[in-house]
Amino acid sequence: MPACFQLTRIGQTEPEHLQKIDDELWTNYTGAIPVPNDKWYANWYNIIGLSLACGKTFDDILENIEASGDTDNRLYAVARFLKDNYSTNAWYESK
Repeated sequence: MPACFQLTRIGQTEPEHLQKIDDELWTNYTGAIPVPNDKWYANWYNIIGLSLACGKTFDDILENIEASGDTDNRLYAVARFLKDNYSTNAWYESK
């Protein structure tokens, strides 16, 4: 069963393309233009995205990072940014 997630900008009704969110992260945090196409900024999709797809909330993710004592890292900044700007929807697909 695949675990899936979507992010919708707060105040909008349609989910945002994850690559567009990644482009925004690269631009906001590094000024990289054009943004790299072969990497997710701070590996957020593989870490935060997987956590969201598995049913974790932004608060859960932030608490885990805070518990590690590593709140100065890029992943923490991304999690804060996503929590402040997006809502999430997660589900499992089965056939």
